[in-house]
Amino acid sequence: MKRFLSLTAGTAIFAFATAAQAQIDVVFKIDESGSMGSAIEGVKKNVVTIYDALPTGSHVGLVGYGAGGHKTAATVRIPHVHTPLTKDKTVFETAVGQLVTNGSIEPGYQAVYESATDTVSIDWQDNPNPSLGFTGAPYCNILITDETPNQGGRTQQEAINAMNARNGVFFGIMLPSLFAETQPLADATGGKLFDIAQFRNDPQPVIDAVMQACVWATSLKANDGLSGKCLPVSSTDITYTLDYGNPNKKTIQGVQINHTSGTWGSSPWMNNVGDLASGASGSATATLPLGTLSPGMKFFNEFTIKSTTPGVPPAIAKTETEVCKNTPPVAKCKDIQAALDANGKVTISPADIDNGSADPDPNDHITLSISKSNFTCSDIGVQNLITLTATDDSGESDSCIAKVTTVDKIAPVVTTKLATVQSGTTKFVFTATAKDNCSAAVKITTDYSCSQSKSCMITQSGNTLTIASSGGFSNSNAWTMIAKDQSGNTKTVQFP
Repeated sequence: MKRFLSLTAGTAIFAFATAAQAQIDVVFKIDESGSMGSAIEGVKKNVVTIYDALPTGSHVGLVGYGAGGHKTAATVRIPHVHTPLTKDKTVFETAVGQLVTNGSIEPGYQAVYESATDTVSIDWQDNPNPSLGFTGAPYCNILITDETPNQGGRTQQEAINAMNARNGVFFGIMLPSLFAETQPLADATGGKLFDIAQFRNDPQPVIDAVMQACVWATSLKANDGLSGKCLPVSSTDITYTLDYGNPNKKTIQGVQINHTSGTWGSSPWMNNVGDLASGASGSATATLPLGTLSPGMKFFNEFTIKSTTPGVPPAIAKTETEVCKNTPPVAKCKDIQAALDANGKVTISPADIDNGSADPDPNDHITLSISKSNFTCSDIGVQNLITLTATDDSGESDSCIAKVTTVDKIAPVVTTKLATVQSGTTKFVFTATAKDNCSAAVKITTDYSCSQSKSCMITQSGNTLTIASSGGFSNSNAWTMIAKDQSGNTKTVQFP
């Protein structure tokens, strides 16, 4: 069953459809202090379980922290990268296997801050690693620890600011005694806190929360319908398709889709989609009016999904549309020969004389046309100068000239016949008749000599050569008949 909802502002219709699940960036920050020794194996196992549950194409990274077993000089920060963001499970599993539990200082807020700001300075081998490689997808931070995260050089508020700047969601997997301290970080980012002991036995609640908070945040996709093309400068409006989905295991309540800002069509609108049940998805179309467009300009629009469900952050989709520059295409020609067929005709296409015509605008397509495409025998010997025209999507065009030489390469067809005609005296008659696709007159010659025969005569009438003899044809060897058309094509037959 489909539901259709009309907007109160602008012209747009909502219709439920299928929306693809999008990728996310997830970075685990795992405490490597000695107190984690009894918990670390369960943690290793279940972070891989979380990896397996994420949408296809998601990227996962791993940051460890805790002095001991790593470089701890004052010039080196303790958080270190076991692996930057990767979608290769083998790479991630190898990094998880590198976790150790022999550290002492556990600067959790510092690990959160440095990961969110992409300033973690060293990797497992203590080599410079300036970037976790964020893809721009929504960001989930998962901190796993059994000690207070306030050890180190960064405060909780700095961690909150860094997460908000990244539009990230914070999840804490820790001792319940730490919940009161870390709850502000979870609340400020739309995240949740979980008991580390329960997580070791059952990671599913964490998976559900990540899917609800982070995967939901990726569910809005805005498409301008141009499929990589530019927008014609004459456009007066643009229609966006907005796809969204709910991959969560719980109902998301009070869902709204909003047009929040834009260079063109900037008047905001909002419509209540209503509650979305688990797995539900939908799509919306919104047609926005445009001002006067200039060639090559770019304009932006932004849409959001908001929910009244606690802990569900908004999903944001941004679009960038470019107006066509209308650079004319460039037509390029080449000269060709056009060979007539057996009926004395030939047809050429624009591609036959095209020599790489193209449009400088990468999103523009061209249409090729020619001034003449059909040729006959009457075009032989005539200088045919054909115009090739290349026209782009915006109506801009360019032309060039190609020389098309019409040629006849088909030899005459020759039929022969030997007849005995009784007319008082026996007469032997041999005829060779030629037909040609173009030439009205075909010349036929023979190497037969009448001196070899008694009472012999050779005549040609039209395209027929006749050899008549009252004494038969006396020579015992084969002799040759040659038909030649006006283009020089020849056909040779032998008799007898």
